[in-house]
Amino acid sequence: MKQLSIAGRILILLVAISGIRCTAPSIISTTIPTFPVYHPFGQAPATIVVANSFDVSQSKYRDNKEKQFVMLLNHAVRHTDFQIDKQVDAKSFFEEGLLIPPATRDSSTRILMTAYNATHAILITSFNIYFEQTEVVVTQSEGGGKSREAFYDIIAEIGYSFRDRKGPLYDTLISVRKFHSSRSVISGLLAAGPNIVSNTEESLGGVEANVELYLRGLFPGRDTRSRFLFVTKEFKAVGAALKKFDYKNAFELSEQLSTSTDNFIAARAYYNCAVLLEYNENYDSAKIYLQEALKRNSLQEAEMMFSGLRKY
Repeated sequence: MKQLSIAGRILILLVAISGIRCTAPSIISTTIPTFPVYHPFGQAPATIVVANSFDVSQSKYRDNKEKQFVMLLNHAVRHTDFQIDKQVDAKSFFEEGLLIPPATRDSSTRILMTAYNATHAILITSFNIYFEQTEVVVTQSEGGGKSREAFYDIIAEIGYSFRDRKGPLYDTLISVRKFHSSRSVISGLLAAGPNIVSNTEESLGGVEANVELYLRGLFPGRDTRSRFLFVTKEFKAVGAALKKFDYKNAFELSEQLSTSTDNFIAARAYYNCAVLLEYNENYDSAKIYLQEALKRNSLQEAEMMFSGLRKY
C-alpha cells in the first residue's frame, strides 16, 4: 500500500512540475518492464485455473450487500483470468460462483485442477470493499460557527492463494485504496460514510486495481510512464522533430547537444536521449545515457527515471 501511495504522490508531483515550469518540456508515453516478486513457473508453460473460495454468506451481510459482493467476486475471478490471458503466455480458465468451499479447499482445488488439467490455481480466499474516513477538516466561520468536512477513501482488500497440485505456494492479502469523496458532517466521529452498494462503478474499479497489483507479484509486466523532453532554447530543433513524430531525428539532435561544454545542457541532452531510447525499449542503453546525464548535473528528471530503470 505504501508503494502505491508513493507512486501516486510522484505522479502528482510530476504533473505539478509540468504545470509550473516556465519552459515546460514536451511529454511522451513510454513503458518500462516490471518483474514479479514471486515467479514459480521457470521456463515451463503453465495452465492456471481461477476460482472463488470465499463464502460471502458467512459474513451475514444484508441481502443487497451480499448480492453486490457476489457480483464483485465473480468480476474479480473474470478479471484475473482476463489479465492472465492478456499478459502471460499461459492457458487460463475460470468458473464463477463459490466453486471451492473453504472447508474442503485443498481437496476441491485438486479436483478442479484435474478437471482442467491445470498446473496451478489462483483462489480468492477473502474479500472486502469498504469506505474509510481519513480525516475531518473543521473550518471556523466568521460568525463563530464551525463546519466539518469528512473525507473518505474506498479500500479493496482481497486475499489470494496461489497453488499447485501439492498445495499452497504463495498466500497473500492485497489492499488498494483511492480517494473517493468528501461530505459535510455534523460530527466527524458519528458521520456515516458512502454506501458501498450505491458505488458499483468505484467498487469494480477497486477490484480490478487489486487484481492487477496481485498479478504483478506473479508475472512480468509493463508500466506506462509519462516522460518529459526538453524542447526549448537550445532544444528547439528537438521539439520541432518531435512535433513531426520524428523520434530518430530528435535523438540525433539531442545527442549532438550532449557534447556541449555547458554541463546543464549536456545533462538535459543525455536525458532526452535516454527517454527516446526507453521509448524504443532499449533499456540498457537508456540507463547508460542517464548515468552520463547525472555525471554532468543532478537533473531531477534523470534521477527519477534512473531510479525506475535501475532494477532492469
